[in-house]
Amino acid sequence: MARNRTKILCFIFGGMLLLSLFMMSPFYIDMSWKKVNINQDHFNKKYVTLANFLNLNQGSQLSVFIIFTDDDLKQLPHDIPHHKILYSNNDNLIKQLLNASFFNTGGDLTTVSSKIVICQGREKIFEAQILLSNENIGLQSSKIGWIEAVNTKTLIKIISRFDIYKYPILII
Repeated sequence: MARNRTKILCFIFGGMLLLSLFMMSPFYIDMSWKKVNINQDHFNKKYVTLANFLNLNQGSQLSVFIIFTDDDLKQLPHDIPHHKILYSNNDNLIKQLLNASFFNTGGDLTTVSSKIVICQGREKIFEAQILLSNENIGLQSSKIGWIEAVNTKTLIKIISRFDIYKYPILII
């Protein structure tokens, strides 16, 4: 009887330990097979916003997820929560993010590995790599190239208001 109780307690303790580790560093699983459709009318403009690239449906709930690599977590500005996944489904905050101005460099930056994912309802509508540091903030994708934030302080202020994703797994 005591032996069974010890096994059960060890199993519960081990499960709680694993769960707490997952909560500190959740997994991101991308299950979307649909190709992301980006509006290409604004590619040649000098200044762009994310709203320029997206084909948004009126009235749909938007959500934004930022998934950081371990190396990029170390480079984050101190105002931004240092957590593996940040998210927001706050309409006002997402609107500010979508209307933030970016400079279209026309170039490419290959060392970016963290991701930003924008979903409409349960469907992914945009994905790009994101660089967030005190020196530089920008987005990179094969479709849009490298775009840099015009006002980094504003973008840091927006992202610092994102919530910490508290579940062990994020499936999109």
